[in-house]
Amino acid sequence: MLVAALTAAVALVVASVGPVGAQSDPSSTTSAPPSTPPPTASTTSSAPAAPPPTPAPGPPEPRPSVPASPPPLAESAPSTTRPAGATGSTRAPRTPTTSTPARDAPVAPVVVVDDPRVLPELGAVGLDSPEYNLAVAAYVEAQSRLDEQVRDYDRAVTSLRDLAGAETRLRGDVAQATRRLAKATTRLDQLRTGLRDLAVDQYVQGGLAGPPEESLDLGGTTEQARRRVLVDAVQGERLAELGALSEAVRVADATIASTRAELDDLQRRRHDDEATRDRAAAERDRLTVEVALRRRAVADTRLLAAVVGLDFPLVVLNAYVTAAKVLAVTQPECGIRWQALAGIGRTESRHGTFGDSAVDADGNVSPPIVGIPLDGSNGTAAIGDTDLGLLDGDPNVDRAAGPMQFIPSTWVKFARDGNGDGRVDPQNMYDAALAAAVYLCRQGPGLDADEGLRRAFLSYNNDGSYAALVLDRTHGYDEFVIPAVPGAPVLPPQRPRPVTPADAPPTSADGPLASSTSSSTTSTTPPGSG
Repeated sequence: MLVAALTAAVALVVASVGPVGAQSDPSSTTSAPPSTPPPTASTTSSAPAAPPPTPAPGPPEPRPSVPASPPPLAESAPSTTRPAGATGSTRAPRTPTTSTPARDAPVAPVVVVDDPRVLPELGAVGLDSPEYNLAVAAYVEAQSRLDEQVRDYDRAVTSLRDLAGAETRLRGDVAQATRRLAKATTRLDQLRTGLRDLAVDQYVQGGLAGPPEESLDLGGTTEQARRRVLVDAVQGERLAELGALSEAVRVADATIASTRAELDDLQRRRHDDEATRDRAAAERDRLTVEVALRRRAVADTRLLAAVVGLDFPLVVLNAYVTAAKVLAVTQPECGIRWQALAGIGRTESRHGTFGDSAVDADGNVSPPIVGIPLDGSNGTAAIGDTDLGLLDGDPNVDRAAGPMQFIPSTWVKFARDGNGDGRVDPQNMYDAALAAAVYLCRQGPGLDADEGLRRAFLSYNNDGSYAALVLDRTHGYDEFVIPAVPGAPVLPPQRPRPVTPADAPPTSADGPLASSTSSSTTSTTPPGSG
């Protein structure tokens, strides 16, 4: 989106100033009856406007978009004449559609959502709206359940890994004990056989005492004694070994039995952990989809949620900041900041919410905002139709159109595609904000200072009270600081710098709705002032 906006901004270089239009007066809302609050435009002087210079050759101007249906004609309000220099309104004050949220913590926690529709640096902006708060609550709850299932799954997998290691160790213990048992059993059988053979041999030899005649033979008696000693020794050793082997067999049998019992318990635990793992995996997969849908709902609802600390929703802030970033690249010497565009948008149309209008998630204003007929009545300039009613819905005379209140002839010269959708529409906040930034930057460089901003605002509407009001609102928006998002670029808060009169280039009085005021003029109120 930003690349398309940059391309359009570079390609459409306007070499001349647009025709003089009619801009609104930033007066207070005190003098109108409360019944008819139509959008109106302020006057130019009674002298005819000088014709604009012939534009230099350049690339073709963007073709304005055609609304799906012509916007309704604005209802005229009775004009009110005031003394020279006085300000006031010919309509009753209206409450803006987007209320100003309290300057405190947002109701819902900040959820940083990757959304290509919103600049990354706006990801941590605090937001508040019933729909957004519900979406965030649902997302947080779903994410909490997902985290729980992920923990259950991880615990089960870890337990299964530990059980597998324990099972390998226990099976090794069983195998080792089985080998010891087999060896001891074999040796035990050998000992028993040897002892049995020794006993048989002793019996065959007549026992250790021998026959009576041998006892009379002293030599035989000595040999028999030696054999008895040897047999006793061998028999004792074998009996001791027999006892030890019998104990080893008993221990091996017990070890095998207890280890197999542990293996049975491990298998039961493994079965339970496998069930937990599979159940957690299935729930994790289901909740992953749900969390993605909940995050999408957060992304959708946050665009229309009010920015905590400002008087407009995130989509409008995104449009203003996007436009300022485009100009920071295409005309860095201009120095315009988003707060100045917000000051214009607040004064012209209450950020696209004048009357019953509202801004949707794509920045489109509906129903369209159009000003009163610029037919010379009610103190307005007389501007004949220049667009066949395609932009303002009036085939007879021109009207100011959109949240930034461009007259059609000026819009054609400064129209920009601010959201990269291939269209230029004065009723779209992105397009209108970028067009306004381009228009104001004609008065650059130096729009990062009060003097430059005042000069630019006067070019938008040549009325000192209007410029003062917009500048004051710009300073108010300067107090808002965009919270930093780790890893994302952040526009630093910009403060006006002091300038000397020599820094200021000449002021141009023509603008999208430019007017000139004099002691003989009357003034009517723009759609968004007050």
